[in-house]
Amino acid sequence: PPRAPEAAVDYECYTATDRGDYHGRVNTTRGGHACEAWPTTFAPYAGHNFCRRPALVNVNCAWCFTNVATRAWECCRLPPPSAECAARVDERDVP
Repeated sequence: PPRAPEAAVDYECYTATDRGDYHGRVNTTRGGHACEAWPTTFAPYAGHNFCRRPALVNVNCAWCFTNVATRAWECCRLPPPSAECAARVDERDVP
């Protein structure tokens, strides 16, 4: 099926309690730190600085790298997951 136009897709919508299907645009941590760009070792996230939960990392939150010396990475503050998002989540193909 064709991808929905970007304006029609709610990228902040996700369903998984571990935030594994989060593909929104939040790019600050719970502590208010700016997210750094993902390194190439975390493909397909490399090149942007949005919070994500890579499948192979055993952390139960969407997170990102920071430039804070004492905190290399930190979880991000996201709204709660929603069952109403299930149909819309499948329409996205944004890493």
